[in-house]
Amino acid sequence: MPIAKQNWHALNLFLLLATQWRIDGGNPTGIDYSAIAPAAKLADVTLSPVLFEQLRRMEQAALDIFADHKATHHKLAPSPQR
Repeated sequence: MPIAKQNWHALNLFLLLATQWRIDGGNPTGIDYSAIAPAAKLADVTLSPVLFEQLRRMEQAALDIFADHKATHHKLAPSPQR
């Protein structure tokens, strides 16, 4: 699927932040926002409110996918009979 030109910087930054997710109890809770500005600077991307909103939308979409995956793939196995 082609990426629209206006979304390229947000996608690039999102991918650069792939190792910067906060995890709680083994579950991702969101991107560590303190990592956004340094990553953007290293990627020579200028942060703006629009870019931040695009990043947050991708973050929420990823969280939704993680939750769906957990709900469908991590169901508890039945307890063994004793």
